[in-house]
Amino acid sequence: MSLPRYPEYKDSGVAWLGEVPGHWQTLKLKFACEVFPSNVDKKSSDDETPVSLCNYT
Repeated sequence: MSLPRYPEYKDSGVAWLGEVPGHWQTLKLKFACEVFPSNVDKKSSDDETPVSLCNYT
């Protein structure tokens, strides 16, 4: 299966992503959805890096 090509492409500015369709726009995540800190209590050991969890809608 082959997807149709877009009329123009532009550099994404992200090395691993390469080019993206020319009409695509970027948007900060906080403007695209609501993000809430999670109240889930993750138990971790003293030698582990703490992990922050969040829920998004």
